[in-house]
Amino acid sequence: MRASDRLVRFVGIEAYEARGGAIRRDLFDTECVFIENPALIAELASAKIGAAVSDWAGKGWGWVETTLDGGRLEGLAPSRLQPEWRDPTPEETVMMQQLQEQIDALDTALEESSIDDDPRWSDRDDLEGAYETIRQNARGWNAEMMKHAGVLLGVDHGGALIATEGLVRKADQKVLDAMRRQANESTEGASDIDTSLESRSATALPKALARQLTSNRTEAIRSIVSGDPRIALAICVAALGSRVVRHATPAGIGISVSDTFGPSDGETNSTAQLESVLPDAPADILAWCLAQDCEALLTLMAGFVARGLDLAHEDASPADKDRQTTADILATALALDMTAHWSAHMEYWLRLSKARLLEEYEQAPRHAAAVR
Repeated sequence: MRASDRLVRFVGIEAYEARGGAIRRDLFDTECVFIENPALIAELASAKIGAAVSDWAGKGWGWVETTLDGGRLEGLAPSRLQPEWRDPTPEETVMMQQLQEQIDALDTALEESSIDDDPRWSDRDDLEGAYETIRQNARGWNAEMMKHAGVLLGVDHGGALIATEGLVRKADQKVLDAMRRQANESTEGASDIDTSLESRSATALPKALARQLTSNRTEAIRSIVSGDPRIALAICVAALGSRVVRHATPAGIGISVSDTFGPSDGETNSTAQLESVLPDAPADILAWCLAQDCEALLTLMAGFVARGLDLAHEDASPADKDRQTTADILATALALDMTAHWSAHMEYWLRLSKARLLEEYEQAPRHAAAVR
């Protein structure tokens, strides 16, 4: 195990050596350090993360679980408890506006700069951290609902303890739904449950890059949906049910198929095939469809439903978060593998911040060099 492994960083080499753990170093490469007893690291990591359980349980959560492998818990509902947000105070609003103006100015300057190790990246990270601290001060949780939800503690790639709050087990979903309806009746529709699979905050990506990446993902999802009538039918039924029963429109799904996203290069052939089979005169389309069998109609519907998906966004607003949630749900159902549809080119790397580049580097697979 490399000393740069996230669990080693979480435990700390000092704690590992204090328990008698041995380390192997390369004579010619000071950064090439290996842990000889990974089992001891796992034991120490389990003990350290276990010690944090009582602290989180004391905050009012119904349960607290831990994971060291980064996996998700089984038996979770597809919805999560979300925090309640108060309006920022006038002082907080002014401070946040000032910080955002400084961040925007730095972004503009850094995009024009060609210096790889520009120290202003560190300044930007500090400003963004200060902004997020003020924003998080306005967050709170419903104490009664917390009793029916929980927290998953884990370790991120940098070796820091991370907590995913508000997870809901399927057994508690009905209770929370009832509490939500009661809260909605008394607060004119305020919602405490979000049907997202995982909590997301605004990323540090430039808006244009975020839109480009989510556009690539939209193209991949649409490509798979167009060839999967069952998923397309499920999307159609879900959208119609949302509109007719709940009087709501699922974010990012336009079943009326207003093709605002436009066809991608990979969809050109399938689009031409769809258009070629339909009668030229709009008045003849209904009669033609009524004469087709179910299999043919389902195949056509899959293609049309796929054209109604527009999940591209800039990851900067609540509406963008809703589109991202829709994309996550579809990507999970479709077992989407973006490596089959997209790969990072130089343009992508050049547009990332230094901090994000370092994060991507830490997550990248690498081969361990032979130690002599």
